[in-house]
Amino acid sequence: EPSPGAPAVRFSPSWLPVEPGRDGQIVARRPLAGAGPGTFQIGPLQGPGEILLRLGLPVPGSGRLERLSTEVTSKIRLSSSCGDFQAELAGEPGVDGSAVETVIPVPVTLAPVECDVKIEPNFLVRTGDQADGRSVSLEILAWRAGPPEDAETRDD
Repeated sequence: EPSPGAPAVRFSPSWLPVEPGRDGQIVARRPLAGAGPGTFQIGPLQGPGEILLRLGLPVPGSGRLERLSTEVTSKIRLSSSCGDFQAELAGEPGVDGSAVETVIPVPVTLAPVECDVKIEPNFLVRTGDQADGRSVSLEILAWRAGPPEDAETRDD
């Protein structure tokens, strides 16, 4: 249950229900159906601040990898309506399945805002005779209000 004052999160229909996490550190995760794209909205947020995002990747050998573009490597494209953020993350899992993390900066805002975040992998993994595959799972979604930590430690 969210704590009072925490931003609300609304997921698009392309996200599957929450399922158990892989270990004691990640206790739950929310998988993206197929390769998405998947979006979620988080807010209200009063900038400046940062959205921390961790995306779990499929465990190698857990199924058949399919790339959905002509690119030779698996990638995850991210974008956010807050601050015009765009990034491209590696989608190649490690031996343990691993994950990728990123921080989405939210600039100073005059009033609280809602941020729309889009996650678009160029791959999916199918297991057995599954018609639908999986690509990424949202494992961590966190909000930290205030200026970026590196800005606080700079000597100007």
